[in-house]
Amino acid sequence: MRAEYDFKSGVRGKHYRLMQNGCTITIHKENGKSVIKEVLPKEGVVVLYSDMRPYF
Repeated sequence: MRAEYDFKSGVRGKHYRLMQNGCTITIHKENGKSVIKEVLPKEGVVVLYSDMRPYF
């Protein structure tokens, strides 16, 4: 890490439990029906905020 990075006020694992619970995705199909899927993260997955995804 670079010297200018300051993590003194950071909280380790702040979102860990929330992400381990997974999420619910609703897929709206063209025919008007909806499909609901429960998604759990795979081991080792790194989740990025949507505004960061274009950079990767």
